[in-house]
Amino acid sequence: MASLATTPSTRVAVRRHLADALHLIGALLVTFGSVAGASYAARWLLRGTAQSITAPTHRTNLAPVAPPRTVPPDGGAVAVGIGATQSYRGLAVTVSDLRLLSMSSFVAAPAGQDFACVTVTLVNTDPALPATYNAADFYLADTAGALHHEVFAALAAPLGTGSVPPRGRVQGDLAFLVAVPNVPYAPDPQLRFFPTPAMPASLAWDLPLTPSFP
Repeated sequence: MASLATTPSTRVAVRRHLADALHLIGALLVTFGSVAGASYAARWLLRGTAQSITAPTHRTNLAPVAPPRTVPPDGGAVAVGIGATQSYRGLAVTVSDLRLLSMSSFVAAPAGQDFACVTVTLVNTDPALPATYNAADFYLADTAGALHHEVFAALAAPLGTGSVPPRGRVQGDLAFLVAVPNVPYAPDPQLRFFPTPAMPASLAWDLPLTPSFP
């Protein structure tokens, strides 16, 4: 069986390596003035040596890209005509005054498109509690069922966001881009109102952009 005892020459070599290590640490402390600086310098000097510990991996948490929102397969609520009023949790919503504009104020619609502008009137029927609103809850549903947010059109009175006081009333405009020229007899796009993500069916209004008869 091999002996575990060290020889005099081995002990001398160990002492020499320890002394060299202590001299190196002392020199680093003098040079960098702190244990932290010495530690950093030692890591820099040893940067080319093999490491026995796997380097930590930097992870970036990115939210997944949400797919384009579409109208539910069942179509949600049946769309009503422009000028009709529908209610949701004490908020009466009226969509009216549809107009197609190639230019709104100083903003021109892109080539091949028009602004479809509507006026939205919100009435809070609750006698005590305010009701919040947000223009981002309104979408244009195209004929394929895809939903589109409003676009910037420099409207004189945009709906925006805010709160309707009890028994109060707020009115503002929305603008969406639609393709032109419109094809006769094509299905109408719709204005959809989704005030909450959990809403099973939206409120909907038909936007008659094409004539029903020649």
